[in-house]
Amino acid sequence: MRLPRRVPWSSPAELDQLCTWIFADQPDVSSKWLAVNRLSAWRATTYLPHALESTLSILTAILQDAENENGRSWLSVRQSYATAIIRLVNGLVDPLQQGSYARSIASIAAQLELPAWFVELRHAATHEDMPSLELLREAAKESLNWLLHHYFLPAINPSADSMHQPPPLRSLSAPFKQYKNLLKQTLRDSSLISRHSADIGLVMREVERWVSEAVLASNIKLRGLEWEDADDSETDEEDTQEIWALEKLCGVLLEEGGLVPLSKKKRLLSEHDFLPPEFSVSLWSPLMAELQSNHPAFPRVLIGCIVKELLQVNSDETCRSSTSDPHYLACLSRWAFWSAQKNWPLSSTASETDLRQDALVSLITALGPTASPQSAGEKA
Repeated sequence: MRLPRRVPWSSPAELDQLCTWIFADQPDVSSKWLAVNRLSAWRATTYLPHALESTLSILTAILQDAENENGRSWLSVRQSYATAIIRLVNGLVDPLQQGSYARSIASIAAQLELPAWFVELRHAATHEDMPSLELLREAAKESLNWLLHHYFLPAINPSADSMHQPPPLRSLSAPFKQYKNLLKQTLRDSSLISRHSADIGLVMREVERWVSEAVLASNIKLRGLEWEDADDSETDEEDTQEIWALEKLCGVLLEEGGLVPLSKKKRLLSEHDFLPPEFSVSLWSPLMAELQSNHPAFPRVLIGCIVKELLQVNSDETCRSSTSDPHYLACLSRWAFWSAQKNWPLSSTASETDLRQDALVSLITALGPTASPQSAGEKA
């Protein structure tokens, strides 16, 4: 359960009034002074979310620009504008640089629907010549407009869900297809391992970047943009976002052609053990080991999705590719057994016993006396 968060305003009406001062009359300098004074008072008594800190910096630069009547401080004005834009972009992007592999600032900004030229202006102001005053003025205007639609309006009207719909995730089909092609070549000819190892590593990094994108999409989908600093009380929520992303990934793995080969000839199962086809294990285990090393919850999530798939539990959209093909289901059940039996590295948060217990609990829950006839009686 998420704890209530502390906000600077005493009521939504107070935030609405601040929004009116900032945006109602753009040329009105006096109203912007009221906004700056209100934000400064809030900052003196409590922590300001990054959005409000950025708003205060941008408004201060605008007022400094408006009062520079003699034109003697244009460089100072440009520096104030540039600093405000740099802090806005950095404060949005830096907290989202999570995961084993760093993502580009441009890709994170695109997912946040932040204009791409903001990132370019940030780079120029940091590493190149200071952008022109006209360009910085336009950036300040567009920044306030972005903050209006991505912070103020959702904060004033939390019931509006427009900001909780992230852009669709990129397809994993291409990375998985490239991964399979590379691994198949090395499995058939071990002399190609050294030649393809770098390419395989790049594909694994691409999958990891996809997981990072999915985690951010989960943040937007489940709660909207998070503006407060992370603390220990939000650890469980961060875990929830990662699990949501891993479930999306597992949903793709469970599609036919993923862990379960498309060809039924390749689904031949051993009568001597309860394991997936040996070639499929050799094909997918390197990627799965990489995922587990970066995300210790991966084995648990994978088993949970497989159990849902076997029981045709479709209440969750993240684990879906349900089919009644007995060959597919038989192969999938062996993957669940393999995942529970596998000696995952010690960094895993779940032992073999824990994984087996989780799978058993899921089965009992679905097939027990409280299960619906369709999910229990008919499926059993």
